[in-house]
Amino acid sequence: GIASLAHLEHAHSLWLFKARPNAAGAFVHGMEDEMAQVRLSTIDSIRRLSAGHGRFAGAAVDFLVDMFNDEIELVRLKALDALHHSHLHLVLSEEQVEVVLVALDASSGAVREAALRLLGAAGLPSAKALHSVMAALLRALLRYPAHTSHIHACLASLGTFPSHAAFIEMLIPTLLNLDRRFQPTEPSLEDPRYEACLIAILNAAHTRQSIVALMPSYLPRHYYALCDRYPTHVPRSLFRPPSSSSSSSSSSSSS
Repeated sequence: GIASLAHLEHAHSLWLFKARPNAAGAFVHGMEDEMAQVRLSTIDSIRRLSAGHGRFAGAAVDFLVDMFNDEIELVRLKALDALHHSHLHLVLSEEQVEVVLVALDASSGAVREAALRLLGAAGLPSAKALHSVMAALLRALLRYPAHTSHIHACLASLGTFPSHAAFIEMLIPTLLNLDRRFQPTEPSLEDPRYEACLIAILNAAHTRQSIVALMPSYLPRHYYALCDRYPTHVPRSLFRPPSSSSSSSSSSSSS
């Protein structure tokens, strides 16, 4: 353990002075050390180095994601939080996405919440990956209702991530169960999965107006309902509010 800690300090110096590129091997030893404290120290070193050295940033993601499978909960939690707070322009690979999704089913609520924070801060590589993440979030919504607010926050962040809006636009028919051959059936706002999908879609539409044109006619009414229910997770001014004249005319025609 002491030798491994010395290895880490040596690697830290090597990176600071931009010396040998194989210094990263010391982190592999630290990650595989049998002492949890050494592995925790490894995560701290990786986090410090990734903040100040662009060359190391890409490798840092791989190192930290590998730690998500550690047998010790505190190590997994610290690796998730380190990656979330690494200030990297983080775009996960397809394989890394799958590793993070496993953490959504961890026995520890703290680990699940850390995974949600990471997913909300990270970029995803494809529409397929985004669909996998949203499907996992919808399952987690039903399995862990205590995490509802965290899941909604994650979905809102996913929708606002610049590259994700285009992915969500591609997924609209799947997410809203639309078929151009048939008139859309209006879903119930009492369905938590539908609400969750809308939170992601509405946040994406706020940055990509072309999404609005794809929305069924019932969406504006659902939008205002969600604005009232989840004001911190739904963007404002997406649709023009119904005018008083139109609502009064509709009420007079019904009488």
